[in-house]
Amino acid sequence: MAFPKKTSRFRFWRGGGATEDHVREVLDTGLFTSRGGELMGWAHQSFAEFLAARYLVEKKVSPENVLKILLHPSGGLVPQLGVVAAWIESLSKQIRDVLIASEPLVLLRGDLIGWGGSDLAALTTSLLTGFKHQTLRDFIPVPTTDGRVWRRSSATFDPADLL
Repeated sequence: MAFPKKTSRFRFWRGGGATEDHVREVLDTGLFTSRGGELMGWAHQSFAEFLAARYLVEKKVSPENVLKILLHPSGGLVPQLGVVAAWIESLSKQIRDVLIASEPLVLLRGDLIGWGGSDLAALTTSLLTGFKHQTLRDFIPVPTTDGRVWRRSSATFDPADLL
C-alpha cells in the first residue's frame, strides 16, 4: 500500500482532529519509506499487520466477522493474513479460542507471553492432536524447478521436516 507524499487532500483525517502537519510528521517517521516519486509506504509489513489487527479489535468487530476475514471459505487461514491472525489472537481472547482449535500453528507466530496456563494447555493439546492426525497445515517454502527461486506452497506439516 502506498500513500502520497505531498497532497492537499487529507479530507479523511479532518474529522479525527488531525491536521496536515500531523500527517506529514507521521509520514516523516521511520514507519514509512519512499516508494519513488510521490509515494510512501510502510517501512515494514508488520506495522500494517499489527494496525489491521488492532483496528478490528478496537472497532469491536464481532469474532464471527473477523473470522470471515481471516479464514478462507473453503477452509483454513488465508495465508497472507497469518501475521494479522497472530496479532489478533494476542488482542482478543474470543478469537484466540477459535484459532487454537482451527489454526494452532499460526498462533506460534504471535505473542504467547501474556497467555494463561489454560490457553497454553489448549494450544499444546491442539498442536499434539494435529501432529497425531497429520491435520496441521502451514504455508512453507518449496523450491521451484529451477532450484533458485522459492515460492509459498500449502503442505501438511510434518514434524520430521524440522529434522
